[in-house]
Amino acid sequence: MIVMSTDFSNPASVLNLLVNLFGQHLNMQSRLLLGDDFESLTDQEVRRRLECYACVATEDTVGKLYSAFGFAELPEGCEQLRENVARRYIDTAIFDSPQVREFLAHRHRHDYRLYDAVKRMSWPAEARAPVRPALLGGRSFTFDNFDEQVYLDSNPDVANAVKLGHVQSGRHHFFATGHSEERMGRHWVLPRAAVDEVTS
Repeated sequence: MIVMSTDFSNPASVLNLLVNLFGQHLNMQSRLLLGDDFESLTDQEVRRRLECYACVATEDTVGKLYSAFGFAELPEGCEQLRENVARRYIDTAIFDSPQVREFLAHRHRHDYRLYDAVKRMSWPAEARAPVRPALLGGRSFTFDNFDEQVYLDSNPDVANAVKLGHVQSGRHHFFATGHSEERMGRHWVLPRAAVDEVTS
């Protein structure tokens, strides 16, 4: 409701909205991709951290990401692919006003830097053969039955992080954080002892 009541013809109203309602979203991509210390990072460190990812897409390259994950073919019985497009309720021309652009250039500068870095990089996932994640439902994963290679093949970003030395192994990643990210699907059982073994 606060968005709908904002006067989008008035730059001051838009700035007030950005600070008071969306302030926590400023530089959010930098926080998510680079870590909480994003403000202190050099350009070289930004690039080094981005190299852990198999692909980071922008609005111009998201189509390549879609294809790389193997979702380019329509399911049987589906005749068309519809884009998810929201109806716009505001006139976005206000974001071209000098006041708003100056505000974003200062308060949102870290995400602008991240965006430029992402556009300059090449990503292995854009050129790889399509793959689908391995969803191994109903299984209980332990150190004895965990398949390292299957996990790395299904999670190229983890494989790259292991290669670069940022993560000890795919197994370590899964038992430390991958299970909470549902990396192997939602319907598995993770024994408490397995978590304790890798986190202790």
